[in-house]
Amino acid sequence: MRSYIEYYNHKAAPMKRLITLSSPLGGYFCGVESTCVGINLPDFVTDMMANIAYSDFIQHILGPASYWRDPYQLDNYEENCKILPELDNIRDYDE
Repeated sequence: MRSYIEYYNHKAAPMKRLITLSSPLGGYFCGVESTCVGINLPDFVTDMMANIAYSDFIQHILGPASYWRDPYQLDNYEENCKILPELDNIRDYDE
């Protein structure tokens, strides 16, 4: 819904207010611990996840990857994350 409002609200009937519950509006990050998914993962898996989270392949096939905001990779996030930087007006988008 937030994407719709950001991209099309000025073209369609303007929405005055949006109320959401528990939405990842600022993105999400599980942390650097290898237990962020509830199971104990080997360190190489967590390192691999950090390296591929912003790849084009993962960004196009996993919806939640578009909301992954790693505070340790903000430059990579701003450049390669597909949705959230545009919604937060960090990066311009084509209308």
